[in-house]
Amino acid sequence: MSTHHTLTRRGLLVVTALAMLVLPVAPASAQFANPSLSLDVAPTSIGSGSTSRMTLTITNDTEAPIEDENAEIDLDPDVTIQHPASATTTCTNGVLSAPSGGGLVVLDGYDLADGATCTVSLDVTATAPGGHTSTASNGNPPPERASFAGISLNQAELTVETDRPGITKQFLTIADVEDRGGPSTTEIAQGEDAYLLINLDNTLNGGNALFVTVTDPLPAGVVVSDYPDTGNSCAGLWAPEPGDTSVTLVQATVNAGSTCTASVRVTAQAAGDLVNRTDPATSSNGSQQIGFAVAGLDVEARPFRKAFLTNPVAPGGVADLRFTIQNTAGASIAEG
Repeated sequence: MSTHHTLTRRGLLVVTALAMLVLPVAPASAQFANPSLSLDVAPTSIGSGSTSRMTLTITNDTEAPIEDENAEIDLDPDVTIQHPASATTTCTNGVLSAPSGGGLVVLDGYDLADGATCTVSLDVTATAPGGHTSTASNGNPPPERASFAGISLNQAELTVETDRPGITKQFLTIADVEDRGGPSTTEIAQGEDAYLLINLDNTLNGGNALFVTVTDPLPAGVVVSDYPDTGNSCAGLWAPEPGDTSVTLVQATVNAGSTCTASVRVTAQAAGDLVNRTDPATSSNGSQQIGFAVAGLDVEARPFRKAFLTNPVAPGGVADLRFTIQNTAGASIAEG
Protein backbone atom coordinates (compact mmCIF):
# COMPACT_ATOMS: atom_id res chain seq x y z
CA MET A 1 0.00 0.00 0.00
CA SER A 2 2.78 2.31 0.87
CA THR A 3 4.49 1.64 -2.45
CA HIS A 4 1.25 2.12 -4.33
CA HIS A 5 0.64 5.35 -2.46
CA THR A 6 4.10 6.52 -3.31
CA LEU A 7 3.55 5.77 -7.00
CA THR A 8 0.29 7.62 -6.88
CA ARG A 9 1.94 10.66 -5.37
CA ARG A 10 4.69 10.51 -7.94
CA GLY A 11 2.04 10.26 -10.64
CA LEU A 12 0.36 13.35 -9.26
CA LEU A 13 3.65 15.15 -9.22
CA VAL A 14 4.27 14.23 -12.84
CA VAL A 15 0.83 15.40 -13.90
CA THR A 16 1.22 18.62 -11.95
CA ALA A 17 4.58 19.31 -13.55
CA LEU A 18 3.18 18.70 -17.00
CA ALA A 19 0.28 21.04 -16.33
CA MET A 20 2.69 23.75 -15.27
CA LEU A 21 4.55 23.35 -18.53
CA VAL A 22 1.55 23.05 -20.84
CA LEU A 23 -0.82 25.71 -19.55
CA PRO A 24 1.32 28.76 -20.40
CA VAL A 25 1.93 27.56 -23.97
CA ALA A 26 -1.53 28.41 -25.39
CA PRO A 27 -1.61 32.08 -24.43
CA ALA A 28 2.04 32.49 -25.39
CA SER A 29 1.48 31.16 -28.92
CA ALA A 30 -1.56 33.42 -29.31
CA GLN A 31 0.43 36.36 -28.05
CA PHE A 32 3.20 35.75 -30.58
CA ALA A 33 0.92 35.22 -33.61
CA ASN A 34 0.68 37.80 -36.37
CA PRO A 35 -2.60 39.25 -37.71
CA SER A 36 -3.96 37.58 -40.85
CA LEU A 37 -3.87 39.39 -44.18
CA SER A 38 -6.12 39.04 -47.23
CA LEU A 39 -5.24 40.91 -50.44
CA ASP A 40 -7.48 41.27 -53.49
CA VAL A 41 -8.06 43.44 -56.57
CA ALA A 42 -11.31 44.31 -58.34
CA PRO A 43 -11.63 43.81 -61.19
CA THR A 44 -9.00 41.07 -61.45
CA SER A 45 -8.67 41.50 -65.24
CA ILE A 46 -8.30 44.85 -67.03
CA GLY A 47 -7.27 46.33 -70.35
CA SER A 48 -3.82 47.87 -70.65
CA GLY A 49 -3.58 51.14 -68.71
CA SER A 50 -6.89 50.73 -66.91
CA THR A 51 -7.32 51.03 -63.16
CA SER A 52 -8.24 48.41 -60.55
CA ARG A 53 -9.01 48.84 -56.85
CA MET A 54 -6.69 46.93 -54.48
CA THR A 55 -7.85 46.16 -50.93
CA LEU A 56 -5.90 44.70 -48.02
CA THR A 57 -8.03 43.28 -45.20
CA ILE A 58 -6.30 42.83 -41.83
CA THR A 59 -7.86 40.52 -39.23
CA ASN A 60 -6.67 40.37 -35.63
CA ASP A 61 -7.07 36.70 -34.73
CA THR A 62 -4.24 36.74 -32.17
CA GLU A 63 -6.66 36.55 -29.19
CA ALA A 64 -5.33 39.86 -27.84
CA PRO A 65 -5.37 43.53 -28.89
CA ILE A 66 -2.42 44.62 -31.03
CA GLU A 67 -0.81 48.04 -31.06
CA ASP A 68 1.73 49.91 -33.17
CA GLU A 69 1.65 47.26 -35.92
CA ASN A 70 2.89 47.57 -39.49
CA ALA A 71 1.71 46.14 -42.79
CA GLU A 72 3.10 46.42 -46.31
CA ILE A 73 1.99 45.72 -49.88
CA ASP A 74 4.85 45.05 -52.27
CA LEU A 75 3.41 45.61 -55.75
CA ASP A 76 4.50 43.54 -58.72
CA PRO A 77 7.19 45.39 -60.73
CA ASP A 78 4.65 45.89 -63.55
CA VAL A 79 1.97 47.31 -61.21
CA THR A 80 2.11 50.90 -59.96
CA ILE A 81 0.06 53.09 -57.65
CA GLN A 82 -2.35 55.16 -59.74
CA HIS A 83 -2.41 58.97 -59.86
CA PRO A 84 -4.41 59.97 -57.95
CA ALA A 85 -4.10 56.94 -55.66
CA SER A 86 -7.29 57.57 -53.64
CA ALA A 87 -5.62 55.63 -50.81
CA THR A 88 -7.68 55.14 -47.64
CA THR A 89 -7.53 53.09 -44.44
CA THR A 90 -9.95 52.20 -41.65
CA CYS A 91 -7.13 51.05 -39.34
CA THR A 92 -7.00 53.07 -36.11
CA ASN A 93 -3.94 55.33 -35.72
CA GLY A 94 -2.38 53.89 -38.88
CA VAL A 95 -0.28 56.23 -41.03
CA LEU A 96 -0.67 55.26 -44.69
CA SER A 97 1.96 55.88 -47.36
CA ALA A 98 0.98 55.17 -50.98
CA PRO A 99 2.85 57.56 -53.32
CA SER A 100 1.47 57.83 -56.84
CA GLY A 101 3.70 56.00 -59.32
CA GLY A 102 5.33 53.97 -56.54
CA GLY A 103 5.44 50.25 -55.91
CA LEU A 104 5.32 49.98 -52.11
CA VAL A 105 2.37 50.65 -49.80
CA VAL A 106 3.14 51.00 -46.07
CA LEU A 107 0.71 51.17 -43.14
CA ASP A 108 2.63 52.18 -40.04
CA GLY A 109 1.64 52.12 -36.36
CA TYR A 110 -1.92 50.86 -36.52
CA ASP A 111 -3.95 49.45 -33.59
CA LEU A 112 -6.54 46.70 -33.85
CA ALA A 113 -8.82 45.18 -31.20
CA ASP A 114 -9.03 41.43 -30.66
CA GLY A 115 -11.24 39.86 -33.34
CA ALA A 116 -11.55 43.11 -35.31
CA THR A 117 -10.74 43.83 -38.96
CA CYS A 118 -9.63 46.93 -40.84
CA THR A 119 -8.75 47.68 -44.45
CA VAL A 120 -6.36 49.55 -46.73
CA SER A 121 -7.60 50.46 -50.22
CA LEU A 122 -5.98 52.19 -53.19
CA ASP A 123 -6.09 52.41 -56.99
CA VAL A 124 -3.44 50.61 -59.04
CA THR A 125 -2.71 50.31 -62.75
CA ALA A 126 -0.67 48.17 -65.14
CA THR A 127 0.10 48.20 -68.87
CA ALA A 128 2.21 45.07 -69.56
CA PRO A 129 0.17 42.05 -70.74
CA GLY A 130 -0.05 39.02 -68.45
CA GLY A 131 -0.55 38.25 -64.78
CA HIS A 132 1.11 40.40 -62.12
CA THR A 133 1.26 39.23 -58.49
CA SER A 134 1.49 41.63 -55.54
CA THR A 135 2.25 40.49 -52.00
CA ALA A 136 1.12 41.73 -48.57
CA SER A 137 3.14 41.12 -45.41
CA ASN A 138 3.10 42.04 -41.73
CA GLY A 139 5.87 44.56 -42.23
CA ASN A 140 8.49 44.35 -39.49
CA PRO A 141 7.01 42.29 -36.62
CA PRO A 142 8.75 42.28 -33.22
CA PRO A 143 11.57 39.71 -32.87
CA GLU A 144 9.49 37.38 -30.71
CA ARG A 145 6.94 37.11 -33.55
CA ALA A 146 9.26 37.16 -36.55
CA SER A 147 9.02 33.40 -37.09
CA PHE A 148 5.22 33.24 -36.86
CA ALA A 149 3.62 33.70 -40.29
CA GLY A 150 -0.04 34.04 -39.31
CA ILE A 151 -0.80 35.09 -42.88
CA SER A 152 -3.47 33.82 -45.26
CA LEU A 153 -4.39 34.85 -48.81
CA ASN A 154 -1.62 37.43 -48.82
CA GLN A 155 -1.20 37.62 -52.61
CA ALA A 156 -3.37 39.04 -55.38
CA GLU A 157 -2.95 38.74 -59.14
CA LEU A 158 -3.92 41.51 -61.56
CA THR A 159 -4.11 40.35 -65.18
CA VAL A 160 -3.76 42.69 -68.17
CA GLU A 161 -5.69 41.20 -71.08
CA THR A 162 -4.97 41.99 -74.73
CA ASP A 163 -8.43 41.03 -76.03
CA ARG A 164 -10.04 44.23 -74.75
CA PRO A 165 -9.28 47.97 -74.73
CA GLY A 166 -7.83 49.89 -71.83
CA ILE A 167 -9.51 53.00 -70.44
CA THR A 168 -7.95 56.21 -69.13
CA LYS A 169 -9.22 59.72 -68.57
CA GLN A 170 -7.91 63.22 -68.03
CA PHE A 171 -8.94 66.81 -67.49
CA LEU A 172 -7.54 69.52 -69.76
CA THR A 173 -7.75 73.25 -69.21
CA ILE A 174 -9.28 75.36 -71.95
CA ALA A 175 -5.81 76.67 -72.82
CA ASP A 176 -4.47 73.13 -73.12
CA VAL A 177 -7.17 72.18 -75.60
CA GLU A 178 -7.04 75.38 -77.65
CA ASP A 179 -3.24 75.43 -77.84
CA ARG A 180 -2.95 71.63 -78.24
CA GLY A 181 0.25 71.81 -76.25
CA GLY A 182 1.65 70.02 -73.21
CA PRO A 183 0.03 67.78 -70.63
CA SER A 184 -2.90 68.86 -68.52
CA THR A 185 -2.19 71.02 -65.50
CA THR A 186 -5.48 69.73 -63.97
CA GLU A 187 -5.72 73.06 -62.13
CA ILE A 188 -8.50 75.56 -62.70
CA ALA A 189 -10.34 78.22 -60.70
CA GLN A 190 -13.78 77.80 -59.22
CA GLY A 191 -16.41 78.63 -61.82
CA GLU A 192 -14.11 77.89 -64.75
CA ASP A 193 -14.48 75.18 -67.37
CA ALA A 194 -12.26 72.25 -68.24
CA TYR A 195 -12.47 69.47 -70.80
CA LEU A 196 -13.03 65.90 -69.64
CA LEU A 197 -11.55 63.28 -71.97
CA ILE A 198 -12.32 59.55 -71.79
CA ASN A 199 -9.78 57.54 -73.82
CA LEU A 200 -10.14 53.96 -75.07
CA ASP A 201 -6.92 52.25 -76.22
CA ASN A 202 -7.29 49.07 -78.30
CA THR A 203 -3.77 49.00 -79.75
CA LEU A 204 -2.86 45.63 -78.18
CA ASN A 205 -5.99 43.93 -79.50
CA GLY A 206 -6.03 42.21 -82.88
CA GLY A 207 -9.83 42.43 -83.03
CA ASN A 208 -12.39 45.20 -82.81
CA ALA A 209 -13.76 46.10 -79.38
CA LEU A 210 -17.53 46.24 -79.68
CA PHE A 211 -20.36 47.54 -77.50
CA VAL A 212 -18.08 49.35 -75.06
CA THR A 213 -19.99 51.06 -72.25
CA VAL A 214 -18.60 53.68 -69.87
CA THR A 215 -20.51 55.63 -67.21
CA ASP A 216 -18.78 58.49 -65.45
CA PRO A 217 -20.42 60.05 -62.36
CA LEU A 218 -18.86 63.50 -62.10
CA PRO A 219 -17.44 64.67 -58.74
CA ALA A 220 -19.76 66.64 -56.48
CA GLY A 221 -19.72 70.25 -57.63
CA VAL A 222 -18.84 69.46 -61.26
CA VAL A 223 -21.50 69.55 -64.00
CA VAL A 224 -21.60 69.52 -67.77
CA SER A 225 -21.02 73.06 -69.01
CA ASP A 226 -23.74 75.26 -70.48
CA TYR A 227 -21.64 74.92 -73.63
CA PRO A 228 -20.79 71.17 -73.65
CA ASP A 229 -18.74 71.24 -76.89
CA THR A 230 -18.83 67.45 -77.04
CA GLY A 231 -16.58 65.31 -79.22
CA ASN A 232 -16.61 61.60 -79.94
CA SER A 233 -14.43 59.43 -82.18
CA CYS A 234 -15.68 56.17 -80.63
CA ALA A 235 -18.73 55.69 -82.89
CA GLY A 236 -21.08 55.26 -79.96
CA LEU A 237 -23.85 57.25 -78.31
CA TRP A 238 -22.39 60.22 -76.39
CA ALA A 239 -24.87 63.00 -75.67
CA PRO A 240 -24.14 64.93 -72.45
CA GLU A 241 -26.54 67.79 -71.72
CA PRO A 242 -25.86 71.07 -69.85
CA GLY A 243 -26.13 70.56 -66.09
CA ASP A 244 -25.70 66.77 -66.22
CA THR A 245 -23.88 65.31 -63.21
CA SER A 246 -23.09 62.01 -64.96
CA VAL A 247 -22.06 61.19 -68.54
CA THR A 248 -22.32 57.88 -70.41
CA LEU A 249 -20.76 56.44 -73.55
CA VAL A 250 -22.87 53.58 -74.93
CA GLN A 251 -22.23 50.96 -77.63
CA ALA A 252 -18.88 52.41 -78.61
CA THR A 253 -16.63 50.66 -81.13
CA VAL A 254 -12.84 50.76 -81.10
CA ASN A 255 -11.20 49.24 -84.15
CA ALA A 256 -8.32 46.79 -83.82
CA GLY A 257 -5.01 48.50 -83.09
CA SER A 258 -6.59 51.94 -82.69
CA THR A 259 -7.71 54.44 -80.07
CA CYS A 260 -10.67 56.77 -79.66
CA THR A 261 -11.76 59.60 -77.34
CA ALA A 262 -15.04 61.01 -76.03
CA SER A 263 -14.84 64.56 -74.65
CA VAL A 264 -17.10 67.12 -72.99
CA ARG A 265 -16.69 70.51 -71.42
CA VAL A 266 -17.51 70.65 -67.68
CA THR A 267 -17.81 73.44 -65.10
CA ALA A 268 -16.31 73.30 -61.61
CA GLN A 269 -18.85 74.91 -59.29
CA ALA A 270 -17.09 73.80 -56.08
CA ALA A 271 -13.48 74.19 -54.96
CA GLY A 272 -11.16 71.47 -53.70
CA ASP A 273 -8.97 68.58 -54.82
CA LEU A 274 -11.53 66.56 -56.74
CA VAL A 275 -11.17 62.93 -57.84
CA ASN A 276 -13.23 61.62 -60.73
CA ARG A 277 -13.64 57.84 -61.09
CA THR A 278 -15.70 56.12 -63.76
CA ASP A 279 -17.84 53.12 -62.99
CA PRO A 280 -16.24 49.82 -64.11
CA ALA A 281 -16.31 49.83 -67.91
CA THR A 282 -17.22 46.83 -70.06
CA SER A 283 -17.04 45.64 -73.66
CA SER A 284 -18.76 42.89 -75.67
CA ASN A 285 -22.15 43.75 -74.20
CA GLY A 286 -20.85 43.56 -70.64
CA SER A 287 -19.10 40.20 -70.90
CA GLN A 288 -15.60 41.69 -70.58
CA GLN A 289 -14.37 43.81 -67.68
CA ILE A 290 -12.14 46.63 -68.89
CA GLY A 291 -11.42 48.25 -65.53
CA PHE A 292 -12.12 51.87 -64.66
CA ALA A 293 -10.41 55.22 -65.09
CA VAL A 294 -9.52 58.00 -62.64
CA ALA A 295 -8.38 61.61 -62.94
CA GLY A 296 -7.82 64.50 -60.56
CA LEU A 297 -9.01 68.09 -60.88
CA ASP A 298 -7.64 70.75 -58.53
CA VAL A 299 -10.11 73.64 -58.25
CA GLU A 300 -8.91 76.83 -56.60
CA ALA A 301 -11.45 78.84 -54.61
CA ARG A 302 -11.94 82.35 -55.97
CA PRO A 303 -14.19 84.92 -54.25
CA PHE A 304 -14.62 86.89 -57.50
CA ARG A 305 -15.25 85.24 -60.86
CA LYS A 306 -16.99 85.90 -64.16
CA ALA A 307 -18.54 83.83 -66.91
CA PHE A 308 -20.20 84.46 -70.26
CA LEU A 309 -23.77 83.20 -70.23
CA THR A 310 -24.03 83.40 -74.02
CA ASN A 311 -21.41 81.12 -75.54
CA PRO A 312 -20.81 80.88 -78.44
CA VAL A 313 -22.01 84.17 -79.94
CA ALA A 314 -22.20 85.23 -83.57
CA PRO A 315 -19.84 87.99 -84.80
CA GLY A 316 -21.33 91.34 -83.82
CA GLY A 317 -23.79 89.65 -81.45
CA VAL A 318 -24.51 90.46 -77.81
CA ALA A 319 -23.39 88.23 -74.94
CA ASP A 320 -24.45 88.26 -71.29
CA LEU A 321 -21.61 88.39 -68.77
CA ARG A 322 -22.19 87.25 -65.18
CA PHE A 323 -20.04 88.37 -62.22
CA THR A 324 -20.12 86.32 -59.01
CA ILE A 325 -18.79 87.50 -55.62
CA GLN A 326 -18.55 84.84 -52.92
CA ASN A 327 -17.83 85.46 -49.26
CA THR A 328 -15.24 82.82 -48.33
CA ALA A 329 -14.76 84.23 -44.82
CA GLY A 330 -17.57 82.21 -43.25
CA ALA A 331 -19.67 84.23 -40.80
CA SER A 332 -17.55 87.38 -41.19
CA ILE A 333 -18.69 90.25 -43.38
CA ALA A 334 -16.53 90.63 -46.49
CA GLU A 335 -15.50 94.24 -47.14
CA GLY A 336 -13.24 96.02 -49.58
